Amino acid sequence: MSQTIYPQAVAQLLTLGSATSEEDWLDYRQMGIQEEHIPDLIHMATDMHLNMADLTSDEVWAPMHAWRALGELKAQAASEPLTVLFDEMFEDEWAASELPEVYGMIGAAAIPDLDAYLQDGSISHGGRMLATDCLAEVAAEDEAAREPAIKIFHKLLEKYREHNPLFNGSLVYHLVELGAWESLPLIEGAFAAGQVDESIIDMDEVEDAANFDLDGLAPLLLDPEDLPLLPPISTPFHHSKRNSSSQKKAKQKRKQAQKTRKQQRKRKK
Repeated sequence: MSQTIYPQAVAQLLTLGSATSEEDWLDYRQMGIQEEHIPDLIHMATDMHLNMADLTSDEVWAPMHAWRALGELKAQAASEPLTVLFDEMFEDEWAASELPEVYGMIGAAAIPDLDAYLQDGSISHGGRMLATDCLAEVAAEDEAAREPAIKIFHKLLEKYREHNPLFNGSLVYHLVELGAWESLPLIEGAFAAGQVDESIIDMDEVEDAANFDLDGLAPLLLDPEDLPLLPPISTPFHHSKRNSSSQKKAKQKRKQAQKTRKQQRKRKK
C-alpha cells in the first residue's frame, strides 16, 4: 500500500485498477484532476514502490493512470521528472508504448529535457532508445519540433563509434522516419563502420526510403511495430504483466491507438 497521502482526486487513481485500454484513455479532468495536481501526479508516476507493487493489486496500475493524466494536462513540469522512468522501465511494454505519447502531448517544451537525457552517455542504451522514441513523437506531433529533433539525432549519430549499435539503429530509424536526408552521408558512414544494428534498420531500407521520398512521392513513415524488441537482459523486469509475453502485440497496436486518440481529442476541441 502506498505510504504517500495524496489529495482525493489523485488518490482515486490508486484504486482504478487495470488501465489496459490503449485506445480509450480516461478523461482524468472529468474525475476532478487539474493542473494543481501535477506535482502529486509526477510523484505517483515515478514512485517505484508503486511501479513494483504486487502484480495483482490495483496500485500497480496507478503510475500509468498518473502519466496518462499528465499527458492530458500537457504538464510541462513533468518533462524532466518522467525521464527517470526511461532507464528503469524501458522493458516495460506499457511504458515503452505510452511514454512517447505522453511526451508528444507535452510537446516541444520537453525537447531540452529529452536532449539533456540523451547526451548522458552513462545511461543505458535501452533508456536512451526510449528517449529517442519520445523525442520522435514530439516531432511527429509538432512540425516546429521536427528540425530541433533532427539536429539532436544527427549530432548524437556523429558519435556513432561511442554508442551501442542498437542505440545508433534507433537514431538512424528516427532520422529516416523524419525524412532527414541531409543526414544520409553520416548514416552511410555509420553503416560502413559496422556501428548500426541492422535488426532495427538496414541500409537497403534506408536507401529505399530515401529514393521513395526524394522521388516526390508521399513521405515514408516507418511503423514502430517494425522495430525489434530489445535483447533480453540478465535480470528480467518485475512487471511480467506488462512485459515480454505481449510486448510486440502492444507495439503493433500503438500506431492505431495513437490515431484513434488524436481523432477523439480533435472532436473534443
